[in-house]
Amino acid sequence: MATLLDLKNYIKHQLANASSDWTERRSVNQRTNNLLQSMDHKKSVLEELHNVAYLIQEANDLVSTLKKQRTELINNGRNVGVPLTDMATILDISRQRLYQLIEEDSK
Repeated sequence: MATLLDLKNYIKHQLANASSDWTERRSVNQRTNNLLQSMDHKKSVLEELHNVAYLIQEANDLVSTLKKQRTELINNGRNVGVPLTDMATILDISRQRLYQLIEEDSK
């Protein structure tokens, strides 16, 4: 038959195990939460990168369209007699750059 001292030691041992189990469960839960937060953060970063990549592509497409339009306007201006110096001034580029654009378009 168990003595009072044995019972007291048994209870202490059970409490110590329960406390240890609780601490370990808490630690596992904290690690799990940290991992989930990290995954959410990574997902958010990847979503933002995707959005930025899309916006950059859209901007590049727009720039290409505007460059084509600029070249067409330069050619139309030349055809109707607009001075190259005036076009270069309006475009805020040098005449040399304007000549380069015209040359690139003629290729």
